[in-house]
Parts: sequence; C-alpha cells; structure tokens
Amino acid sequence: MKEEKVFFKKKKDDDKKETENTQEKAVWFLVAFAFFLLALMILARTGEHKPITNQLEKIRNANKNSNGISINELLKGVFSYQYVINVDDNIYTINGSMDDDREEFTCTNGKKTDRYYRNMDGLYRLNNKKWVKSKECTNYHKFYNLVYIYALLESASLDHTSDIKGGGEEFNLSISVNTLNQIIHNKKTDFSDNPSTIKVTTDEDGIVRIIDYDLSNYCVLNKTCKKKLRINLQYGNIGDVEEIEDPLKK
Repeated sequence: MKEEKVFFKKKKDDDKKETENTQEKAVWFLVAFAFFLLALMILARTGEHKPITNQLEKIRNANKNSNGISINELLKGVFSYQYVINVDDNIYTINGSMDDDREEFTCTNGKKTDRYYRNMDGLYRLNNKKWVKSKECTNYHKFYNLVYIYALLESASLDHTSDIKGGGEEFNLSISVNTLNQIIHNKKTDFSDNPSTIKVTTDEDGIVRIIDYDLSNYCVLNKTCKKKLRINLQYGNIGDVEEIEDPLKK
C-alpha cells in the first residue's frame, strides 16, 4: 500500500511538472509575441505602412514551427479563402481574397450578405453604394487573422499526425482554454477543462490548405455561446490571385 501511494504521488508530481512546463512555454511565447506586436505598432506610428504579413515574415523564424507546421506561403499574403464560423448553428460564411496589403470579401449570415474591403488604413463596408469604416463581421475574427493563427499553432500541443491518401498530412493539436484566453483576450483564467482542438491539413508540398477549430469548450466557458463554436478555414489559389483594385478611389 505504501509503494502504491508513492507511485501515485510521483505520477502527480510528474503531471504537475508537465503542466508547469506547458504554462511556462506559453508565457515565454506570449512575452515574445507582445514584443512583436509592440514592434508593429512602432512601425505603424513611424509611417512604415508595410503589410503585416510581410513584417511577420521578416521577424519570425522562416522555418516550420515546433509542431512541424509552416504557414510561410500564407504569410506572403496572396490567396483566396472561405471561412465558415458556426456559433450554435448560426452560420457566417466569409468568401474573399487577399493580395498583399489589400483584401476584399463578402460576409453572409442568413439572408444578409455584406461586402467588405480592407487596406492598411482599416476595414470598410459597402453601405448604400458608399464605403464606410466598419468593424469585423464576426466576433471571432482573430481566429482567422494570420498573426493569431501563428501564435495559436505555436502554443498548441501536437497530439498526432496522419498521412493523407494522395499526399499531404493532417496535424491534430490541442490547446487549453486558458492559453486561448491569454492569446486572444490577453487575460489570465484558471479553467480546468478539456482542451479545444485544432486540425491542420497540408497538401503534398506542405502548404496549409485547411485549418479546422473546435472551440466549443472555449466558447461555453467564456459564455459567448451556449454549446458550440466551430471555425473552418480553407485556402486556395495560393500565390495566384487577381490584383485587387482599390474601390475607395473609384
């Protein structure tokens, strides 16, 4: 009986050390991430209005992250996309394309579809044939922002990978709600929960094509949904999209 107690005590201590190591890794990453965001703000204030994707590409390591995933091709900022956000079966579908420092997309929720345009000065929505400054069309836009995607993939734990028939690979990751809150909301929480999951699918060239989040635990614990939050991101035409004209100049 004494040996059994010692065993469980050792296992508990090992689990505690593993948790502390994971939290320490997340804290150090967030410190580095904060310095990166500060650098971006300084660049913006000094008038160096360069695409955020290009700035990130210069600052970060150009190789794969610690989980073996590279979003380098996306960070070049030239691709088309479809994002589907499902909040308790209330579905938002965002279709668009990005061309360096310009982006155009539509956001559909139910029968309503709005058209948006983004440049280095901000986000605009077409309202009665006039472009007006706008907020994001969903409250979950950070989950499809490349800066935050990079941070989330770096902070998540890799559970397993699997090969895809015909080429490509699938990465299954998990990330705690506490880590999500630190990155997305810059706040500390102490939830004891099952982690949220991120599934990343790459093609035969290692280019990320799909990112699929199951954030239901995160959403329920933060009381922003009743039971479900799923976000699916799909990327295409990487490196090859038509030039986006500036509608504000028309």
